[in-house]
Amino acid sequence: MAPKTETPYLKRVLGFYFAPVLWSFFTILYLLFFLYFILFYLDNLILAIKFLFYTFNISTPLLVLPHLFWGALFVVSLIIPFSLSIYAICLPYEISKLSVNKLKKTLLMGLVLLSTIDAVLIVDMATRFISEQAPIAPFIEAHGLMVRLK
Repeated sequence: MAPKTETPYLKRVLGFYFAPVLWSFFTILYLLFFLYFILFYLDNLILAIKFLFYTFNISTPLLVLPHLFWGALFVVSLIIPFSLSIYAICLPYEISKLSVNKLKKTLLMGLVLLSTIDAVLIVDMATRFISEQAPIAPFIEAHGLMVRLK
């Protein structure tokens, strides 16, 4: 007897969004909304990788300790919005599997939407603040990113 294969997670999530029911119109809009967030913050992910290479190319024994802390905060603040956007796409599928009534599921999904947007905005503001700090500013200026972060 052949073992039963389980459907891949991504296929189940997409099945949730593109289900043949009326409310899938809203789930598709939600999916498109956060897919745009992923595309928008993909640049931040690339910028974080560039910053890591920039740090590796500098003589690290000559760097001061604030460079370590501000650099780590900068990289983390660049990655968080991208990660939150991916998580926001997967979370409604997980909420839909809960054994609670539809009203609670709908409220939870609305809470996920609002809290994700709030968290992304807060982290974006934090990234702008971190980019103005002395250890990060030379990297930002060298790559011409002042216009993007202001």
